[in-house]
Parts: sequence; C-alpha cells; structure tokens
Amino acid sequence: MKKILLTLTAVIFLSTSYNFAQSTVLVGLSVGTSNISGSTAYNESIASGGGGFSSAFHFGAAMKFSVPIPPMTPRFFFDYYMFRGNEAGVETSQNIFSIGLSTQFTVTRGMISPYLSLDGCYNYFDKFKYSTISSYTPNTASGSPSNLSSRSRFGGGFAIGADVNLIEKLDIDLSIRYNVMNLFGGGSSEPNLQFLTFNASVLF
Repeated sequence: MKKILLTLTAVIFLSTSYNFAQSTVLVGLSVGTSNISGSTAYNESIASGGGGFSSAFHFGAAMKFSVPIPPMTPRFFFDYYMFRGNEAGVETSQNIFSIGLSTQFTVTRGMISPYLSLDGCYNYFDKFKYSTISSYTPNTASGSPSNLSSRSRFGGGFAIGADVNLIEKLDIDLSIRYNVMNLFGGGSSEPNLQFLTFNASVLF
C-alpha cells in the first residue's frame, strides 16, 4: 500500500509539474472602481453617522496561468481599495488590502474570450478614519464600520468578463465582479461589505 501511495504521489507531482511547465504565465496591473451595494452602515450618509462611502478606486496586480487544462485558468490577484467620503466638511476613509485566487472558466476561446469566474480572497480592513470635527457623531452600533478597529476577514464572489487578445502574449482582461469582503470571520453582528466592481487588467 505504501508503494502504491508513493507511486500515485509521484505521478500526480510529475503531471502537475509538466502542466505548469507547459503553461504561459502572464503578469500585469489592474485598476477599477467599486460601487457599494450594502450594507447601509457603509454607504449611509455621514450626517447619520455612517461611512458616507458610495464608491472606491482600486489598483493592484494580477497573475494568470494559462494551464493546458481548458477551459480553466487560475488567476492570482492583489488589490488595494480606497474608500473615501466627504459631506459638509467631514471626511471619512477606509482602506482595504485584498489578496486572493480566482478560478476562471472560459466559455469560448478567440480574440475575445468571455468567461465566468469564482473568487476567494483574504482581506485586511484598515481602521475606519474620520476628520476630527465635532459635527460628526460616529455610529456606535455593534458592527458599524466606525465602531470597528482594523481587522482581517475572508470574502468571496463571482464575475463575468472577457479576455481580449489583440496580439500574442498580451491579455486585456475586462470584468464585472460582485464581492462580499467579510463573508467569513465577522460574526452575525457585523454588516457585510458588498460591492460591484468594474475591473480592467493588462497582462503580458
């Protein structure tokens, strides 16, 4: 039995090594915007003690492995989100660092290759900040972003997109992604941060 297990392990290892040796690795940069769809604790007006966030700019890096196991393409990513609010002279902000893995399933291959994707990510929420102006009263309800210190959460989502390959080894990746950034680890009292992201990546 031990010899059989060792043989199977060796076969799997060699097969995986061969597949990745045959793969094309593309690396590039990403930019985009995210529009918050929930919860209200994040996009509620600053006058009501909320975050006052409506959208966020993000930038980051991405890496794709074009492995010879069509139609699947693994995608690693790192994104830095910058949420900002401004109302009646009060400024709010929160930054989120996100690192994750997508499993991309290509529908058809060609110069324009549409795909569907499932995403998983690890997210670090920087501390919620606001300008020290007496007119702002933070929402002290349990789970409100203004009542939480920096923290780490696991998230997930899905996407639809397309790879545009105008020339060889140059991929323009355009996608619309739905993400829940604190899907796990926040407890029942913490409101989910959900947003719809428009993302563009250039990889080569």
